[in-house]
Amino acid sequence: MSLRLDEEQFLNVVTNTPLVAIDLVLRDNSNKILLGRRINEPAKDKWFVPGGRIHKGETLDIAFERISYSEIGERYSRNEARFIGVFTHIYDTNYFKVKDISTHYIVLAYEIYVRKGFQLPNNEQHSEYDWFPNEDNAADIHSNSLEYFNHPAQMDNTQYQLLNTRRDYFNNLVWQTPVISLTAQAFLFTIILSAQTSVLNRIIASVLACIVALASLHLFGKHRFMEAQHAKILHTHENACKSFAANREFKPTNWALRLPSYWVWRGVLWVFVISAILSIILALSGK
Repeated sequence: MSLRLDEEQFLNVVTNTPLVAIDLVLRDNSNKILLGRRINEPAKDKWFVPGGRIHKGETLDIAFERISYSEIGERYSRNEARFIGVFTHIYDTNYFKVKDISTHYIVLAYEIYVRKGFQLPNNEQHSEYDWFPNEDNAADIHSNSLEYFNHPAQMDNTQYQLLNTRRDYFNNLVWQTPVISLTAQAFLFTIILSAQTSVLNRIIASVLACIVALASLHLFGKHRFMEAQHAKILHTHENACKSFAANREFKPTNWALRLPSYWVWRGVLWVFVISAILSIILALSGK
């Protein structure tokens, strides 16, 4: 059974010893982190991740489920989370606003991807909640929570290799998409530009060319997003581990090579979209 302290006992603990807490680094499916604006000290009025103290007599598993339920209204088990690491958080203030008494936390940080249908919580610890894609979105994100944006969860070598393989897979798909699309466009525009093609067939081929180009743009962007996200996770992990940065971005010195290939190819696909639309207009006008 966990033990709760009255205010006088708790203030005495805050004055003389560190507290042990769990921070919940909650991410949605677009990798944004949930932050709440704190109502109480310490870190009052700052954006901060949900979390809470571990009570005496609680196991980590019990504390994790209690804190997740009280903070976000949903009960998560520790098995659903990934351990990020141990952090030291020291504040000049305290919950009771007693002068000259600091607060010292030893924090166990866990990362969780929230379940489908997750709703923003409502509790007495935070006045509002919001999702943040990175640490630059708000000047008043507390520095202790900023660490979680760039600190990867612990990753073993097997997970690292798996992510590298997935990144290679998406990278291959990225560049296959425009090449396959251009093959289809070449065939369709051969029909469109042929003098023997009827108006109806020219319109059908132009519509198909437009659809293929737009679908390719969507798929191209999706594969690029997945490849970039994997690269970011891997590079962050490499920086944290101080290992060789195999996933860093390389920038060539030649100006032509510095042009971003992704945007060059997107431009090419948009040219085909516009050309297909113009072909439809010309066919309908009888030209």
